[in-house]
Amino acid sequence: MTVKEIAKLAGKSTRTVQRWIEEARRQNVLTRRQNVTTKQYDFDFTLEDTITIIKAGGNETLANLLLDNANQNQKSISTTLTQRDQDLISNIVSTTIAKTIEILDRRMSSIETCYENRQALLPAPKKTDRANLNEIVRSCAHKNNIPHASVWGSLYKETNYRLNKNIRVLAENKKLKPLDYLEKEGLISTVLSIALEILQ
Repeated sequence: MTVKEIAKLAGKSTRTVQRWIEEARRQNVLTRRQNVTTKQYDFDFTLEDTITIIKAGGNETLANLLLDNANQNQKSISTTLTQRDQDLISNIVSTTIAKTIEILDRRMSSIETCYENRQALLPAPKKTDRANLNEIVRSCAHKNNIPHASVWGSLYKETNYRLNKNIRVLAENKKLKPLDYLEKEGLISTVLSIALEILQ
């Protein structure tokens, strides 16, 4: 510490600290023997000399506080991890993470296998009304050896009379195919009922 810093720490003037330095020099207890004049405020004393100067000024408590603080700092420095310790910890952490990832991978594989097995046990999806309607029209065309278009024509004609709507014209107006129109309007199940009645 410099003379100014010691003065500030002790709450004294630099001239007072200069007198303490002279006293410590007279007692022959300073480790540095250089002459320090009142103008050399930036001269840097070691910690030992700083404590000795403060003791020479009669402030034993402040000197002891500085010594305790220095000892605490020394202990905290000695408790920091060495590079070998850091490498060892890093190795342990990376091994632990690798093992954890391996276990998680096995669990995920097990979950996926269970899911696939469960999917196989689920009931088959049901046919939609549209699929049923297509099947009835195809079956009727095949049984009676007539073109599909004729069967669809008969079905739409009957539907037009029963619903009082022209399905083909309404679908064309919306730029849709007749089946898409029926599905969009929620009429497919109605047409399926009509098909079951007249085509089977």
